[in-house]
Amino acid sequence: MSGHTTDPGTGLGPGQPGAPASPVWSIPAPLLNGIGGAALLGMAGWLWLGASDIDGAGNGLMGPDGFPRAVAILLAATSLMVVAQAVRSAVSGAQPAPIQIRRPGSVLLAIVLVTAYPVLVTQLHYYVGTAVWLVPFLWVSGMRKPTGIALTTGGFLLFTKVLFQMVLGTPLP
Repeated sequence: MSGHTTDPGTGLGPGQPGAPASPVWSIPAPLLNGIGGAALLGMAGWLWLGASDIDGAGNGLMGPDGFPRAVAILLAATSLMVVAQAVRSAVSGAQPAPIQIRRPGSVLLAIVLVTAYPVLVTQLHYYVGTAVWLVPFLWVSGMRKPTGIALTTGGFLLFTKVLFQMVLGTPLP
């Protein structure tokens, strides 16, 4: 990470009059692609191993563990392509435009919230857990009007109730 940079829209750096209030992180694209590809490759491995915990697993791709294992194979293959592209870009000396992350604090907080969501749903069940999670997630995403947050949260919960439980007959945790 090269730290704070100038805003490409205004050409102004932090602290200059008219500059954006939030910092901007600039990260080389090959580095971010390598990190992301490696993380997704790890997730593919986790998915593969987790599929073995499914009741009746062990019949290869034909049993109940077949779908998550197929997804794990596809995720691993695409992750390896992303990592290979990052390595090739870094080795070739190409200088692609860096990835700029505006509001990095919000991005990091969103990552924490997304990571916490399964725990909330497990502990509080779907509707309460989603309501408790969605309110701060919408705020971190930039929605600041309480009425908009309340309507979006209520609308999302109503939509999932109608679609999953009433139309599809799928129980939610």
